[in-house]
Amino acid sequence: MSDFLPQEIIHRILLHLPVKSLIRSTLVCKSWKSLIKCPDFIQSHLSTTIVSNDENDSHLLLLSASSESSDDGHTRHQHHSLRWDSPEFGAHSMLPTPVIYLENKPVSDLGVVGTCKGYTTLGFGYDKHSNDYKILRVVTDITTNVDYDSIDEIFGVVNFADDDRLITTFVQVYSLASGSWKSLSDSVIPVDLKGGGTEDFAFVNDTLHKLEARFNEDEDEDMVIRTFNLSTEEFGEMMGPEPLVQGRCSIARYGDSLAFSEHYDNGLRDRGCDIWVMRQYGVAESWIKLFKVYVDPARIHGFKRCGDVVLEKRISFGRSRLTSYNPKNKQYSDLGTVGHSYYFMDSFIESHS
Repeated sequence: MSDFLPQEIIHRILLHLPVKSLIRSTLVCKSWKSLIKCPDFIQSHLSTTIVSNDENDSHLLLLSASSESSDDGHTRHQHHSLRWDSPEFGAHSMLPTPVIYLENKPVSDLGVVGTCKGYTTLGFGYDKHSNDYKILRVVTDITTNVDYDSIDEIFGVVNFADDDRLITTFVQVYSLASGSWKSLSDSVIPVDLKGGGTEDFAFVNDTLHKLEARFNEDEDEDMVIRTFNLSTEEFGEMMGPEPLVQGRCSIARYGDSLAFSEHYDNGLRDRGCDIWVMRQYGVAESWIKLFKVYVDPARIHGFKRCGDVVLEKRISFGRSRLTSYNPKNKQYSDLGTVGHSYYFMDSFIESHS
């Protein structure tokens, strides 16, 4: 074909092919394979796909869940599916569970085989500046009956130390491009940083965001948003809405900014959650209360492009239901997702990189 069509026409045709067709096209000839594997072409193809999705209103959402095995009740299975980002939330397709190798061991072979004296937090995101996917790992280690005379070097930042206990935290970043972990210098790790917790990260603007409780001068607990920029690999903080204090709170991505929910329960006829949105990312004064959702305690799972909020309501141990709430007409819709424990939802764009 290259003998009949100019190179720029071939380039334009390939940019508009779906990913599966594009991968098959690498087998046509060496020049096509070289072009398709080029990082600049990959970025251009991704940008073209995003524009096409906007024009055709054909956006997808990735929905991830887990379930317990019916055989032993201990083994957990992962489920990944694509849904149309539309009011109907229609099913698109199922995805196979990916196998990612960390330290020469597939993630699918890793599992909880016991307990350790410590806590671990994991966060994942894309660093567009280096075109790399990264994993943040925060590990807090608790050592009891400490014999300080036998310790040559303390690894990590010391959170607490006395005669009976030593608590330290260290931070590592995994780069998919290099296939290796890198430990961050103690000087960039906040002294009060600790691993663990049940809150998920919200990834916005190259930055991971996680809620943390912190004591203020009055010895009350305020909510602080801990941040970690995957490009600069630096920690930071953001303030949430001022009226919010420690409670059943959750954080999620809202377009290119953040959303925050605070659950309340003032009796059978007054329970639900307040939804706050940061209108201007990074500006604490731009938090506004968007609307109330009158439901039993539920966690924000994400937002659809139409503005509907997706809530996860736990119905039993290991099982939950997703519900969509339309703030304009104040109507709820059951999304037909019962039986699994849902833990992730975000926009999905297929890439061949």
